[in-house]
Amino acid sequence: MSETDLILRDLRAAAGESAVSASPGDLAAYTNDLWPKLTLAYRDGLPRTPPLAVVRPKDEAAALRTVRACAKNGVAIVPYGTGSGVCGGAAPLYGGVVVDLKGLDHLGAVDPATLQVDVGPGVVLQNLERRLNDDGWTLGHFPSSIYCASIGGCVAARGAGQLSSRYGKIEDMVTGLRVVTPELGVIATGS
Repeated sequence: MSETDLILRDLRAAAGESAVSASPGDLAAYTNDLWPKLTLAYRDGLPRTPPLAVVRPKDEAAALRTVRACAKNGVAIVPYGTGSGVCGGAAPLYGGVVVDLKGLDHLGAVDPATLQVDVGPGVVLQNLERRLNDDGWTLGHFPSSIYCASIGGCVAARGAGQLSSRYGKIEDMVTGLRVVTPELGVIATGS
């Protein structure tokens, strides 16, 4: 069994058979985000480096097992929200495993006492904004990609947003995070 086969076996054990893909179509689709410089570089002959696999965890536990499987095998992880970023952050420039977080899209209710809402990294900003608006609230984070950007991608890229000057950047709105790490498990920060 090749090293790649062993890694794929471990990933499938971690996230489930159907959550792992190494199909040429999926690998090609996750080779870049919307970074114009990378798009132009590919046009001009920069070789594309596809990921080894794409993993779509269905919950936090599967994400943790995936991160641990990657660490065990010494494989880099590229977290992937919706791929709408324009900075190259979701592009597996050196290979590795792309972990697609769109399936982690839970969206809790607003706590009126703390003015907080618990959301998963895969929630699309426009869906969050609509949910908040239904209850009379707003996130106040309005990048031009609001219709297709995920909250996790905005946090990872420290998004600002063209129409967000009233409430600040995304980190001004985040009160806590749950971070998946290979050795320490899930770490909760903030409130």
